[in-house]
Order: sequence, then structure tokens, then C-alpha cells
Amino acid sequence: MIKRCNGIPDCSDGSDEQNCNPSCSQYMDFVCKDKRRCLHSFMVCDGAPQCEDGSDEDPNYAHCCRFTFSNTVPY
Repeated sequence: MIKRCNGIPDCSDGSDEQNCNPSCSQYMDFVCKDKRRCLHSFMVCDGAPQCEDGSDEDPNYAHCCRFTFSNTVPY
């Protein structure tokens, strides 16, 4: 049974999950531009970079949309 690079650290030091290429599961569908990490979609464009290269916050790569709201209510 393969335990390396399955997203679950089995070794106490986590070495079985180091130097692995990211593979996205059904819940982790964003791959950083440098291909070193896979993220959950809710972590993308959240204002806090999780990718080492910051690509999860790059509007050109991650297609971030920023919404602004006002207190004005139309009649």
C-alpha cells in the first residue's frame, strides 16, 4: 500500500508528503502557478497568499473578482 504523497502525513516528521507534485482532489481544485501546491477553491482570492509565488491572489492567473458593496438601496 502506497502511503507517500497521498495528502496524509503518515511519518511523524511528515517526510512522506515532502517533495510531492500536487494532485488536486475534488475539494482542492486550484494549482499554484509554480505547480508546488494545490489549494481549496475557498483559499483562492481570499486576500492571504498561500502559494509561495502568490499566484492564488494574482487576478490575472487566479481570475479574482473583487466585489464592492454600498449601503444605497434603489427604489
